[in-house]
Amino acid sequence: EQVEEMILAEIRPFEAEAKATTWVDDLIAQRRPELYTAMTTPIDQLACAPMYGPVGPGALPFPGPDTVKVAMMQFNRFHTRLFAEWAVKRQAAYAKRRGARIGVLPELCFFKRGEVEEAPEAAAEYGAEVLAMITALAKEVGIYLCFSNPEQEAGLLYH
Repeated sequence: EQVEEMILAEIRPFEAEAKATTWVDDLIAQRRPELYTAMTTPIDQLACAPMYGPVGPGALPFPGPDTVKVAMMQFNRFHTRLFAEWAVKRQAAYAKRRGARIGVLPELCFFKRGEVEEAPEAAAEYGAEVLAMITALAKEVGIYLCFSNPEQEAGLLYH
């Protein structure tokens, strides 16, 4: 993580189209659409609908647009912290160019798998840096960015 490196990959498009991997013959068959039900079900049909207030085809209870374009930013920490910060800046700028008003990053995307559990205080310390970077980036680019981040306040840890 302290050394900058370049990762090279060889891509063979004719093989990528086959959707076969070394661990499964049909990658598409491994998809689990039932996991996306909550994301595709109309909000007024979800159990949590009362928490959101009025929903449906009527007017919004506050001024604002009828629709908002959201960019689901597929991103995770697979290299250095510096690379992760650089990559999210590029994705946020791209989302803005494509008309998004909101960018949503995956859970704990600035941390390696298990990193927060192994050293929560250190993760919260870096989390403060991430929060400052994301806040500045959102202002600079002009979109809202949603992400999860470990934080510490008064000796208590939050996520």
